[in-house]
Amino acid sequence: MRWLRGGFVALVLVLLVGVAPVSAQGPQTAQEPEGELLDALLDSLLNTPVQTASKYEQASREAPADITIVTAEDIRRYGYRTLEDVFRNTRGFFVSYDRTYSYVGARGFGRPGDFNNRILVLVDGHTLNEGFSGGVRTGTAATVDLDDVQRIEIVHGPGSALYGTRAMLAVVNMITKDGRSVDGGEATGAVGSLNSKRIGAVLGRETDGGVDYFLSGNFAESNGEERLYFPEFDDGVLSDGVAEDLDWGRLARAHGVLSYRGLRVHGAFASRDKGIPTAWYGTQFNAPSAQTRDQSAFAEVSYEVEPGRRTRLTARGFYDHYHNHGTYPNEVTVHSHIKSQAVGGEVRGLWEPFMAHRLIVGVEAQRHFEARIQLRTDFGEPPPQGQPYTLGSVYVQDEWQITEHLSTTLGLRGDFYSTAGSAVNPRLAVVYHPWPSTSFKALYGEAFRAPNILELYVSQPTANIIANPDLEPERIRTAELLWQQRVSAPVALGASVYRSDIRGLIDQVPIESANPSDSRLHQYRNRGRARATGADVELAVADRSGWSGEGSVGLQSVEDPETKERLSNSPARVFKARMGGPVAAWLTLGATFVAESERITISGTKTAGFALFGLSLGSGSLWDRVTAEASIHNLFDVDYALPGGFQHAQVALQQPGRRVAVRLRANW
Repeated sequence: MRWLRGGFVALVLVLLVGVAPVSAQGPQTAQEPEGELLDALLDSLLNTPVQTASKYEQASREAPADITIVTAEDIRRYGYRTLEDVFRNTRGFFVSYDRTYSYVGARGFGRPGDFNNRILVLVDGHTLNEGFSGGVRTGTAATVDLDDVQRIEIVHGPGSALYGTRAMLAVVNMITKDGRSVDGGEATGAVGSLNSKRIGAVLGRETDGGVDYFLSGNFAESNGEERLYFPEFDDGVLSDGVAEDLDWGRLARAHGVLSYRGLRVHGAFASRDKGIPTAWYGTQFNAPSAQTRDQSAFAEVSYEVEPGRRTRLTARGFYDHYHNHGTYPNEVTVHSHIKSQAVGGEVRGLWEPFMAHRLIVGVEAQRHFEARIQLRTDFGEPPPQGQPYTLGSVYVQDEWQITEHLSTTLGLRGDFYSTAGSAVNPRLAVVYHPWPSTSFKALYGEAFRAPNILELYVSQPTANIIANPDLEPERIRTAELLWQQRVSAPVALGASVYRSDIRGLIDQVPIESANPSDSRLHQYRNRGRARATGADVELAVADRSGWSGEGSVGLQSVEDPETKERLSNSPARVFKARMGGPVAAWLTLGATFVAESERITISGTKTAGFALFGLSLGSGSLWDRVTAEASIHNLFDVDYALPGGFQHAQVALQQPGRRVAVRLRANW
């Protein structure tokens, strides 16, 4: 428990460092009233406009949801490079990495190897989850680069009442920058540990005619760890358990937005190649050709118009594409091609018949005309597995401002899947502000996840997977109480308690086989129920010199309610803190801290708890609009491992050690 005591002390010290500058300030001048300045600094906690919770812009304290906001300033100050970094340092989430993909859990719930298909990730409201496994890439394979993001809105808890399937644990919306905010161009170059390199460029402007454009592109590569040791493959005869030069990666991205009045055109493309050092899915260990390529792209056109003073209509149409090409060497090298393509559209209307009432109605349709996996070897091609499917949805949300201090929100959405039947999910929220500095929210929501093509139709005995076309959707019910309080001018406090009940949980389970060589076969099944209960407390501090920070404590328990057995890959305690600000006129500092308790692996063993520190530095202008940044992740090079999935022979996978990166930015 030493790490736990040390983590708690570190969390308190980080927050005290942030509070200290507040108490050390001298008397305020008449031109700089402390309350007004600190209100602005803590605005992101209580009053920042958000649009994800209700599909229109409202103050975060008014939104019928528990919301966390990560700004572009946060991303730069703390050296975040991927969504994985954001989740690692955000209240309510935990992450792991298997040297190919990053995995995200929320509120203690994260099934090993689920490809993040219980969290819905959006960019400007467009879904990034692909249509085959329902997963989304949150590491280096992500479709959109964090440099393109103005802020990230994280809605904790179920969101199916507005967004449908996969929005079980959270809805995460990356709001991108526009040309007006860039107003010029920016070029970046970075180098770092493991011979990593990155170059990128951004161009954006709003013309005199009202056309706003934003364009970005970047390329990155890394050699990765030269030698990774996996004791599971150390047989002392054929292998020493060392994977050599297989942790490499390459990435290319392009992203653009064009808008004129109510018309908006948005598109992105990303391609990531990655070596596979873990020999997952039973492939040959330490084979140089083991690798995977993820390519994702989307294009969307939307139009918004206000036909009346209290009416707004929004229509959008989109195309999505995803292709994964995996090379898996064994006695015979298998080339796996996973493809999904979809078109769809949504029409949404917002009507305010009077000031105290707001009604939102929307319909959505999607056609996934390709969702399959094709295997190829030198000896031929078996038939592809998977099938097209269709989705139709309708939703409504009714909001009433009953009094100046009390509001209610009631939402309902119905979804019909050609592969999984129908689902109806309600939402209810009561928001109460008894005093200007105090907010209470009582939230209830239901969500579902339709079984995906991988779970329903794919059988690959060589990868230990057998199809199950009889799967039914899994469902979750969550009740939550949230309190937000401005304790004093520089300090704000938030606390929440929640309980989630999951029915029909889809999970991989071992199956019996007459062939002893098939002893590791698994199948996705509705295995029963799970219950998550927990509490989060978050403290935010700020001062008028520019320093600010947050610290949080999360206590969570996820178990089978019948057997009382604790679910795997679920930390019971999580501590997080971050603090940053100027240390000189030409230098800013950001510090992060994350500590977790142990997790249970799928074999029943436990991984050890750990504590990680990060440090980032940012300069002022060095010369002619050039700035520099440096970041260190896992500052003390902590050696720790986290649970693997059923696709891995490894019970636990070693996580990355210390990583250092230096970046230069040039603006014009």
